[in-house]
Amino acid sequence: MASDTGAKPADTWLIGNEFAAVRVSVDHQGHDPRLKIEDVEHGTSILLDPLILASLARGWLDDLSAHLFPFNPEDPQ
Repeated sequence: MASDTGAKPADTWLIGNEFAAVRVSVDHQGHDPRLKIEDVEHGTSILLDPLILASLARGWLDDLSAHLFPFNPEDPQ
């Protein structure tokens, strides 16, 4: 799925390891630039503005780890 994000080639990076690969770029199509993160395997993406990025920088790894192992109501507690 190709899309024109308005990003210049120098604004795009592919970052990966044995678990995942993401394409990170700067999206200039909105009112202000945003960071676009795309999951290479699934093609899903998210746009993050500076406020969200700043709150990520202030967060704790424990806060983000819930996204790796989301709560499953069927799992025994």
